[in-house]
Amino acid sequence: MTRKKQQAFGVIGICVNNKKQVLLTQRNEPQRPQIHHKWQLPGGGIEFGETTQQTVKRELLEEIGCKIKIIKLIPYISNNIFKYPKTDIQVTLISYLVKIISGQPHSTHYETAAVKWIKPQDIDFTNCLPKTKEIIQAAELN
Repeated sequence: MTRKKQQAFGVIGICVNNKKQVLLTQRNEPQRPQIHHKWQLPGGGIEFGETTQQTVKRELLEEIGCKIKIIKLIPYISNNIFKYPKTDIQVTLISYLVKIISGQPHSTHYETAAVKWIKPQDIDFTNCLPKTKEIIQAAELN
C-alpha cells in the first residue's frame, strides 16, 4: 500500500509582550497523539486566495481572540514532516513577529487547549512542536 502524501502551508505569529515573554498555545488534537497537548506558536493554514499576512491575522483572531499588527517577517521558513498511520504530511510555515493591538489572549478555538506567556529561556522545547525553538531564535527577540 502506498502512503498518501500531503503538503500543508501555514503561518504563525510570534506575539511578544512588554515583559519579553512569548505567547504559546497548547494544541488540542487528541486524534493525533504525537502533537496533542504540545505547545506551539499560534497560527494555521493558508486558505485559498489568502495572503500570508491575511492568514496570520485571521488565525490569531480565531485561535486566541486577538487582533494583531504585523511587525516583520521572520527570516526563517520551517519545514516538518509528520507521519501518521496512512498519511505523511509535510508542513511548511512562514513566521511573523506580531503585536497584539486588541483583546486578551485566551483559548477561543477547539484546537487550542490553553494559552500562556513565557520567557523564551524558560520554554521546555521538548514539549513543543518541532522547530518552535528555531523559529523563536530566528525572531531575535533579545
